[in-house]
Amino acid sequence: MNSFLEPFRNSFVIKVIIFIAMLFYNFVLNAQVDDNSDLYKTLKSKDSIIFKRGFNLC
Repeated sequence: MNSFLEPFRNSFVIKVIIFIAMLFYNFVLNAQVDDNSDLYKTLKSKDSIIFKRGFNLC
């Protein structure tokens, strides 16, 4: 039984389309918080505490 995508296996055009779609998807999704947000400031201030406890006490 052949796979559903078997006819597209060697297709260069499909590979280019998938590459462009993945590249576009990467640029659209930006999961970083603004540097001025409260969440960023809180995490930045607590980062040294987490590092000291996790790295030095482990």
